Amino acid sequence: MSDIRQVTEDFAVAPQILPDAAGLAYVHIPVRGSPTPEQVEAVAVAVQEAKGPVLAFCRSGTRSIVTWSLGKAISGARSREDLVRLGADAGYDLSGVLGV
Repeated sequence: MSDIRQVTEDFAVAPQILPDAAGLAYVHIPVRGSPTPEQVEAVAVAVQEAKGPVLAFCRSGTRSIVTWSLGKAISGARSREDLVRLGADAGYDLSGVLGV
């Protein structure tokens, strides 16, 4: 599979994967550019309702982790500092997006 980057125990991001990845359930939430509040909410709901670990993917993984982290920050589920650290550990700079 692709370059999967584990962000938390039950959330990972990756560059684009092939549609024939076996054993995955899909939720299609297309994001172009910065995510809208509706897209952030849709990702938050999809992650919350997932029956197992979540792999969010896009071309580089950046839009996926940005959309997820905005949802976590808005809900207060994680601090912005924690999200920036998690992003950095996975190879993504979220400081600009999260204002830290």
